[in-house]
Amino acid sequence: MQMAFVDSYSFSHRFSDDKTCADTAGYQEIIHQCREVNATGLARQFFQFALGCGYSPQNMVDAFHSLASEYGEAYCGYDGEKA
Repeated sequence: MQMAFVDSYSFSHRFSDDKTCADTAGYQEIIHQCREVNATGLARQFFQFALGCGYSPQNMVDAFHSLASEYGEAYCGYDGEKA
């Protein structure tokens, strides 16, 4: 008997518009699912999800850079320079 192994991720964004009219949906939802990804692949998947939600590529790159600096320094001694 084999055990099921699930390694999947899901990002979801639900949004609505204050100007919703009777002839449109009350809300919309973007769902992005992936599986069998490593850390780099997961970051790429999230980047694509965020683009689909309307964030600009430059804003996402700036955010990733800030996160790398903040958490890299705190957890890994990362100083922004590759060894």
